[in-house]
Amino acid sequence: MPTNTPPVGSEVPVSAEIAIGSAQFGMPYGVANRDGPPNDAEIAGILHTAERAGMRYIDTAAAYGRSEEALGAHSAALGSFRVVTKIRPIGDDESLLESAQDSVRRSFERLGSSSIYGLLAHRSSNLLCDGGDAVWAHMEQLRADGSVHRIGATVYEPEEAVALMERYPISLIQVPAGILDQRFTNSGLIAEMRRRDIEIHIRSVFLQGLVFFNDDNLPRRFDPIRDHLAAARQRAKEHGVALHELALWWARERSGGDVVVLGVERSSQVEQNAEAARQTISGAGDLSDLSIADAAWRNPANWPA
Repeated sequence: MPTNTPPVGSEVPVSAEIAIGSAQFGMPYGVANRDGPPNDAEIAGILHTAERAGMRYIDTAAAYGRSEEALGAHSAALGSFRVVTKIRPIGDDESLLESAQDSVRRSFERLGSSSIYGLLAHRSSNLLCDGGDAVWAHMEQLRADGSVHRIGATVYEPEEAVALMERYPISLIQVPAGILDQRFTNSGLIAEMRRRDIEIHIRSVFLQGLVFFNDDNLPRRFDPIRDHLAAARQRAKEHGVALHELALWWARERSGGDVVVLGVERSSQVEQNAEAARQTISGAGDLSDLSIADAAWRNPANWPA
């Protein structure tokens, strides 16, 4: 089987890199997604465009529908990327260790690879519960065997990250962060992760596409934060950019993360993201007031249907 572990350097990037988020490859994902999952030819185009643009990371997960399988159909192309996947969320009524081992085995099979760059627990509670040490030991064994390079978890709240760092020597973490949710950065938590040499992957930069809406097409269910979004768009306008461009700039230059995961379903979006990443913004000043204070709107899982 091919491997998906390009040479790993020790350099710290000046700006965060962009990663291809592949949740859309396996299922409809994001409030702004109108096209559904891309077909096989489009995925090939996405990978080609991403490689040409110098993007090195692909983010996927066992829980992202057919995403791993869709990527595995292009296993030769994946050799150019650092692939990060996630152990599926495991319920309380399941055997934790056996389910985690089975999830990892199936992920390797679907990806058509014998090694990947990163392995995360999709549900941090699967590591923080009583049986979590056994799952962590399995992840560490995979790292020792050379099957994975970095291990850790994806989290939703700062408290989860703190608990993980106190319990395990994680080397990779994925956190939600963006110009509309700056908790991990403004609290100093990301700075602490960097001190511990934890590689930080940022997701939810566009808050599932919310930053692409204007006031005319924003769904009514977002009325409670309509004024906040309008203020954010106005701030972006003052700097001569669109809100999504300001959001990406903040994620790459201000968040403190190493990698910014951006979901795509078309190769043209990869090109647009690469172009937006070249945007420079001077004199942005303090943008902390653009972070949404209400927890109900920071996490898309809490949004009304």
